[in-house]
Amino acid sequence: MTVDASPQAVVPGGNVTLDFEYVHATCHDRDPQADPEADQGATSAQVGLTEVNGAWRAADLATLDVDDDLAGSVDVVIPEDVPSGTYSIMVFDREIGQIEVTAPLQGQASAACAAPYATVVPNAVVAGQQATLTAENISDSCNDTGQGPDVPSDGVIVSLQAQDGSWGPIDVATIDAAADFTASATFEVPSGTEPGTVLVLLDEFEAGTFEVVSP
Repeated sequence: MTVDASPQAVVPGGNVTLDFEYVHATCHDRDPQADPEADQGATSAQVGLTEVNGAWRAADLATLDVDDDLAGSVDVVIPEDVPSGTYSIMVFDREIGQIEVTAPLQGQASAACAAPYATVVPNAVVAGQQATLTAENISDSCNDTGQGPDVPSDGVIVSLQAQDGSWGPIDVATIDAAADFTASATFEVPSGTEPGTVLVLLDEFEAGTFEVVSP
């Protein structure tokens, strides 16, 4: 079973679309001795989320309807009480993929405004190597909350911090948003950084994560 999430990062109260393929209620990959023909298709399935490094979970956020090709798509609304972090997409008690739940920048907490978020490529980086950050929805204001016209942000500080709080934040770049409220920058992961999940902060607010891995 596979899933494609769009967007990959979403704020509490936001919406994510999950596109599934090869949906089976059972999977012979769990038992190499099992008969592949014994895999059981499904007509529907409950979709849930489980926090990777925490206790938050919900098993029935949406119902996925599966077609004859064992595929289906479902929109999931992220509950308002979900803390920021990495979440496993769960179907039939199996982890199928992951998404990021991120906090909006200050002044942009309203669900009516698109929250800034950042992605890092590659998403698994060795300490001392470079990666490219792409940020979206980088705005100084939110017209949906009466703050006036949206204005792209300048001088946004990109910082890194260990998810467990053991180090950071460390400033690694400064970005200026273009007219479409996007920005990108190449940065170097500090040498000596221990493997683990790293938070990407935009002006001190969490916008995404990536992994530091051993060489």
